[in-house]
Amino acid sequence: MKYINIHTHLPLLDNEDVISVVDVSSSATISTPYCSYGVHPWFLTEKNAESQLCQLEILLKINAITAIGEVGFDAVRGAKMDLQQRIFDAIISLSEYYQKPLIIHCVKAYDRILSLHKKRNIEQTWIVHGFKGSCELALQLISRNIMLSFGCKLLKDDIIQSVLEKIPTNSIFLETDDADVNIVDIYKIAATIRKIDIETLRGILYESFIRVFSTVKP
Repeated sequence: MKYINIHTHLPLLDNEDVISVVDVSSSATISTPYCSYGVHPWFLTEKNAESQLCQLEILLKINAITAIGEVGFDAVRGAKMDLQQRIFDAIISLSEYYQKPLIIHCVKAYDRILSLHKKRNIEQTWIVHGFKGSCELALQLISRNIMLSFGCKLLKDDIIQSVLEKIPTNSIFLETDDADVNIVDIYKIAATIRKIDIETLRGILYESFIRVFSTVKP
């Protein structure tokens, strides 16, 4: 049983006790057994949209990636929202067809995430990475079976700590994203917040990983 780092750009910070899902979207090669590739809204344009979708589907066809991501919406930075919507809608179809979970980047656009999840017949798990919203929003997402991943903000943000304290443990993952921290440190603070020992938390998140990534055998 290993620690799960559901989203990272810095896999070398982890050790052999950790399974990391590494974002390889900006990498020329895939050299890790657990990885994600996505069309990030920050780097999406009308000119590159189709080529990025094409590259994603190539990787899906050869089963080179564990998850699709980061994908999603950013109302503050990135492409126009109508383009973000069109591409995310296409990515949902790829996720369902190739049976891969989504790792979602979302900034000030949760209404779109919830609306699309309600409209589409979703079977694959969606995971909102680096969740920073309210407890009310967290419960809305969880009610749609959308999972939430928490990162280094847990180390210092009382509001995020409060959210983690109030939601079901089997609805969460933990991550390091691009932070220079060890995933074990995030597990320690999360276990303290949840008032459980770290081995119990480790077991719950490991079982969640096996459930969500059913095609993977860690």
